[in-house]
Amino acid sequence: MGGAASKARKLPSAASGATKAKPAWAGARAGDPTAPSLPPRASGTRTAAIDADAKDPQLLANLSKLGQVAIESRSTSGTSERISRAFAQQVQSEDEGARTRPPRNKLHASTLAQLLDELRDLRTNDEVAQLAERYNMDLDVLERLAQVVNTPSIDRAERTVVDGQQRLVMNASWIRKPKMDAPRTRRLEAP
Repeated sequence: MGGAASKARKLPSAASGATKAKPAWAGARAGDPTAPSLPPRASGTRTAAIDADAKDPQLLANLSKLGQVAIESRSTSGTSERISRAFAQQVQSEDEGARTRPPRNKLHASTLAQLLDELRDLRTNDEVAQLAERYNMDLDVLERLAQVVNTPSIDRAERTVVDGQQRLVMNASWIRKPKMDAPRTRRLEAP
C-alpha cells in the first residue's frame, strides 16, 4: 500500500566503530566573556589613583581654581520635603477644584446658555440684577455679554401632512432681548 517514498526511514541504532573527530571550532570561545572595564568614577574617599593624580602640579593648580566640591548624599537630598510639598500642592489644587461655586464672572458654556435663555424672558432691571447675583456675575459684565452673545430660540413649528406622513419643521431664530424699563447710566473712567 503506497510506494517506497511514503515509508518511514529507519536510522542506524548503534554508532559505527569509528567515531568522528570534532572540528577545531566546536566549543571554542573567541575570548574571555568578562565585561569591559568601566572608567573610574568619582569617589568620596581618597584612593591610590587620587594620590597619583595629586602629584601633578598643573592638575593641582586647576583644582585649586575650581575650589572644594560638596558631595550630596542621596539620603539628605531633600526628597522627603519635595514629596510632602507636592502632596500639599495636590491637596490644595483638589480643594480649589471641588469648590461648589465657580469663580466670579466665569461660567461653563452650558451654564452660560441657560443664563442667556433666562435673561431673554426678564423684563425689569431688578430681575436682571437677581439673575446676575444667582449666577455669580457682575451686572455690568452680564449686560455687556448680552449685547454681543445670544442663544437661539425655537420659532413657530410648521406642520405639513403629505400622503399621511406628518412633517414637523422647527426653525431656530435669534431673538434680541427687549430693552429694560430704565436704561442704566454708566460712568466711564479714564485709565
